[in-house]
Order: sequence, then structure tokens, then C-alpha cells
Amino acid sequence: MDQEFRIDLAEVRQSVARADVITVHLLYFRETLLLDARTSANEGPLARVRPAVDSIDERIKDLRNLRPRFGKPESLTYVPWPKYVISLKESGVWDVLVDRMVQAGNARIEEELERLYRRLRVDEWNEFRHAISGKGYKKIWART
Repeated sequence: MDQEFRIDLAEVRQSVARADVITVHLLYFRETLLLDARTSANEGPLARVRPAVDSIDERIKDLRNLRPRFGKPESLTYVPWPKYVISLKESGVWDVLVDRMVQAGNARIEEELERLYRRLRVDEWNEFRHAISGKGYKKIWART
């Protein structure tokens, strides 16, 4: 299930470094790690786990609801992640994301990101359990 694909870390680092908002869409269980590096005198960067959306317009609307004072972001990087959550760390992408958010001006964001990472691991595990048990899934054939 966790098929091999190549990651160009230099390209990821470059995309993440210039983006105001980074979304990592976890394809296995339709959740998104939403990172907003924009800051003001009153607000630091934002890191949240959000439900997946069907379009960029929906994501921007969601982001505007979360951070109405910031308006529409100038740049957004979308990272579809077709691998397990743990592979974010194994590949080095997680470190790139953490570095970007720390550079945005909040050293404590690292603790928040670690908490979100653990949550994503649990959410992923729960989704796999549901898939195995059939909870929330349609059966494509029935036992006779």
C-alpha cells in the first residue's frame, strides 16, 4: 500500500520556503495538515489538521474562516501525500515543514507540530482499523 515514489527534497524545500500556506493532503484518510506561515503583531503561524476539501477555493474559504484578518494568501503549496504519515519524517519532508514554520517566527510551533504529527498517526491507524472492520465503508461483495 505504501508504494515507492521519489521525492525531490530540494524542490519540496524550495516550494515550502516561498509559500505562505502549505497543505499536505494525506490521501489515505482524507485529512490535511494545514500550515499558514503568515504572521502579524498579534498572531503567529498556524498549524492545524483539517478535513480534506474538494477544491482550492474550499481550502481558501476554510483558511479565511480560521484567519479572517489575513485574507487570501499570496501563495499556497499543495502537497498530495500518497504514503503513510511516518514517511513524512523518514523522507525528510517533515523537517522541511518544521523548519519553515519555525522560521516564520514561533519556536513553540515545533511542539504543536509534533502533537499534530502524533494525532495524524492515530487518525491514520483508526482509518485503517475502520477499513478492515468495514466501519464507514461499503462492501463490494457479501459473504454467502
